[in-house]
Amino acid sequence: MPYPTHARKRRYALLSRSPVALLIVTGLVLTGCDEPVRETPPQRQVRTWVATQQHLPATTWTGTIEPAEEVTLQFRLDGRLATRPVDVGSRVTKDQVVATLTGSQSKEDTAAILAEYREALAAEHSGRLALERVQKLYTIGTASRAQLEEARASMATLSARKIRAQAQKSGALNESEFSALTSPFAGVVTRYSFSPGQNIAAGQDVVKIASDTAEVEFSVPAQMSARLHPGDVLSVNTDGVWSEARVRYVSPQLDNVTRTSLVRARLDSSDDAPVFGRAVTIGLKTSGKLYFPVPASSLTRSGNHPAVFVVNPQTGKLEFRQVVIDRYSADRVWISQGLASGERVVTAGVSTLESGENVAIIAGETK
Repeated sequence: MPYPTHARKRRYALLSRSPVALLIVTGLVLTGCDEPVRETPPQRQVRTWVATQQHLPATTWTGTIEPAEEVTLQFRLDGRLATRPVDVGSRVTKDQVVATLTGSQSKEDTAAILAEYREALAAEHSGRLALERVQKLYTIGTASRAQLEEARASMATLSARKIRAQAQKSGALNESEFSALTSPFAGVVTRYSFSPGQNIAAGQDVVKIASDTAEVEFSVPAQMSARLHPGDVLSVNTDGVWSEARVRYVSPQLDNVTRTSLVRARLDSSDDAPVFGRAVTIGLKTSGKLYFPVPASSLTRSGNHPAVFVVNPQTGKLEFRQVVIDRYSADRVWISQGLASGERVVTAGVSTLESGENVAIIAGETK
């Protein structure tokens, strides 16, 4: 039986005076409303780089132009510099005289020594003939044994005199031969240390000669020295002019301070005279193989293997891709395997990404 109207009014009045009852009623009303809406999380936005194939950039070093051959000449004897036929910068040919020395022996002394040598030879010849005559007379019994012994002693004295005179003659001739310095090859004089009239001690550096053939000298890190071999072609930039050079040798000994290997490369022949000591830029020519350069920030790892995240253009999801890297640079990694042209590689936040994650490319950030 329904409540009378006045009873319902009284019940509502009681509920309106009770705050607790009002809250209960409000909760019951809200419970009957629609269920809460579940919001879909927004797609994560990523920056990407479009993979395109390029040649590896040439590895460059700084070096200097140096002579392929260089020699410093000295006199073997003490003396005074007599003539100076050439000067610094003079071009010389092979066997050309570049300095002469006034030795301790004068021409008169040399002539006297030669005369003594000839006299000793004549005396030794006469003594030998005399000994042969005495030996024959002793055989037939007309010469005594004392005469034979005297002839033998005289012959020994004359032989010793000849040997001494021959040694003096050799010394005098050697001194005259050693009084001139000649160039061992064609080249240019780079240093001359004395002027005519100055005294020179044996073994002092007098003149320095550099060959016409020039080379470039530079140093490379230890890991790069294994990639260079004799005969490899290099590009040499001299004041904006490019030329070629071929590696002659790579030193197997690392420098104690820089821990680098010294490399020498022979420059192609040039009509211009080389300026030794000039700074040049040397570049290692690259092969025809193409690589994918991507920002270094794209790189992550899969165990011990380098990897990157690639955005699938059809599904918009990330793919975790192992790659093979050929070279690292300051801000790039050069990938030889694992990518294809046109693929989008994620370049930021790769440490927080997961394979299969749904992402959106930031507008205007694709490179």
